[in-house]
Amino acid sequence: MFFVDKTPPKFIYCPSRLNVSAESGGTWATVKWKEVRAKDNSGPVTISVKPARVPPRFPEGTNSVIYTATDSSKNTASCIVFVTVHGN
Repeated sequence: MFFVDKTPPKFIYCPSRLNVSAESGGTWATVKWKEVRAKDNSGPVTISVKPARVPPRFPEGTNSVIYTATDSSKNTASCIVFVTVHGN
């Protein structure tokens, strides 16, 4: 019998919301977080991110970074990180 994997990957670490203050005198903040990780029931997972180059500096307001985990059967799961930068 042939096994068909229909189970999407699961994120084991993905911060959903990050709230930070803008740097003194500026309208942006430098933001870093731990590496986003995912696992799957059938093997390795590939993680892509949009925008493709996550800036370490985010402008004032709410910004989103979308991570997509894909397994070898093309099942996907998404995690959105909302980075909110508050003005001084």
